[in-house]
Order: sequence, then structure tokens, then C-alpha cells
Amino acid sequence: MTAGRDVAMGHAAEAVRDATDEVTSTIDEERADAVLASLVQPVPEQSA
Repeated sequence: MTAGRDVAMGHAAEAVRDATDEVTSTIDEERADAVLASLVQPVPEQSA
């Protein structure tokens, strides 16, 4: 079973990047958080 979303790091081998749905930044750019953040639903704010 998969989540239906394949993501490779930007520094992965070309064959790996080609086999995925998305490519995120390289490890040197330290921006994997952009993909991780897109995987979670925002929590609705509670009214006071």
C-alpha cells in the first residue's frame, strides 16, 4: 500500500527522480520541509 505520492530529494539519482511524482530540493538547500508541510492538513483555528 502506498500513499499515492512519490517524492524524491533533488540530489537523488536521475533514474529515481524520473520515477517520482515530485522532486523536492537538494539536501544542501534544506527545503524538504516544503513537501512535508504539503502532506498534512492545516488544523482549523478554534474560536474563543
